[in-house]
Amino acid sequence: RPGHPLAAPAAAAAASAAAHVSPAVASGASSSIHSAAAMTVLGSFNLMFFAKHAVLLALTLPSQAVLWQFAWSMQRQSEFVLMCLGPLNLLPLIMSDIYALQMLGLIGIGGAAVQLYVANEMHKLGLQVI
Repeated sequence: RPGHPLAAPAAAAAASAAAHVSPAVASGASSSIHSAAAMTVLGSFNLMFFAKHAVLLALTLPSQAVLWQFAWSMQRQSEFVLMCLGPLNLLPLIMSDIYALQMLGLIGIGGAAVQLYVANEMHKLGLQVI
């Protein structure tokens, strides 16, 4: 409103801000170029973030499947499979920024260790029976 007591200072502040804006930004040509470059950088960052964590998730899935199979049916896996799948979980544990992926890696390593321990105990018990 023109009669409002704060109208004059607001108009003066707007004029002062317009005086400090560079001509390239004021024309709008440069700002659209900068925003397009920022979107490209942010878009590629999001794509790289997604790709990295998708690969890390794919590395944890085999050991999770083996652990689920062991927990569901107590079907013993060979030690070779467990030894091969265990180190795959180190990458998500070390490289991931997502806490859930780090926990999946930890569960994969812990699950492989538990399976190896149970297999060793079952072997010892079998030898005692013989």
